[in-house]
Amino acid sequence: MAVVVRCTGCSGLARVGPEAVGLLVVCPRCGDPFMADPVPEEAAFAAPPPPPPPPPWPARAEPVAPPRPRRKRPPARPEEIHDHPPDDAGGVPFSVIVGLALLPLTIPMLWLIGPVLVGNPPHLTLATPVSLAVAAAVLCLAVAYTVDWTPVTRIKGVLTLVGLAYFAGLSLYFLKKEAAEGAQQWLAADGWHEFRPPGREYEVRLPGKAMKVDGPSWPVPALTLGCYKAAAKGLGRTHFYVVGTGADHTPDAGDDAWFNEVEQSLQKTVGGRPTPDETGGPVAQIPHRQWRVEMPRVADALIVRVYRDRANGRVYLLAAQGPELEPGDEEAERFFGSFAVLDGRK
Repeated sequence: MAVVVRCTGCSGLARVGPEAVGLLVVCPRCGDPFMADPVPEEAAFAAPPPPPPPPPWPARAEPVAPPRPRRKRPPARPEEIHDHPPDDAGGVPFSVIVGLALLPLTIPMLWLIGPVLVGNPPHLTLATPVSLAVAAAVLCLAVAYTVDWTPVTRIKGVLTLVGLAYFAGLSLYFLKKEAAEGAQQWLAADGWHEFRPPGREYEVRLPGKAMKVDGPSWPVPALTLGCYKAAAKGLGRTHFYVVGTGADHTPDAGDDAWFNEVEQSLQKTVGGRPTPDETGGPVAQIPHRQWRVEMPRVADALIVRVYRDRANGRVYLLAAQGPELEPGDEEAERFFGSFAVLDGRK
């Protein structure tokens, strides 16, 4: 049996089958869809209410897109710590701080022009200001890149280190030779010990470990000797010590001619002019000569002492090399003064 329904749009009546009750149907008059709800018979044929006035302008329905899901704001994170300072450090460009941190690198240049300005050269080698400059520059750069500090604190730290570096460089430049040698002995381990070669022909005090020298007898290749070499590292400089012995291959030559030949071989090898240095030494009874040579190639001084024991047909060589080395220096006297010929020589 048909059921009477009323359109919600035009209020017109229509009949639908009972299976359409509660479903969405289309009005045969206006074409609008509406829910098919049954209307009582007495209400269906009563006078319908007047339709609502039409809108002033027919509005056209537009499809509405579903709202976009709102993006949740991520929770606030703590301020990130960068691994490098900002380019603008409290109004001062960071490049200026780096430039201040590199100022200690000019200390070696000041050492080079120092003799021209003040008239006396330093007693320490150039390795001293170079080491000081590199160490101070590294510390200044570390302070400049310390991001936990404020810009003002970093600038103050860099300037403080630069001032200390220049003060240290100035103090080391005017450091007296005696003070430098004393500091070297205090900072460096002594390490001097009695050395005897396998043949036990002699003994001498050497620093550190003695290494056998292969090849010609430096610095006098005219002598065929078995030599040993040791090094003593100090404050900004290194001294080398050579000792050796061998047979006298020209026993019939006179001492003067023999020592002149040794001097010529020394001059040819080193390149400087040997200066004779009279010294007795602990074995003054054996004829010997001593020379001091300025080595222009390496800016070192070389002291050479040669003994000629004609009675036993043996030759002994002692040599010390280092910057500004003098025969009266403590290390040189320790080396040359400790030499002794042993009775158990072969």
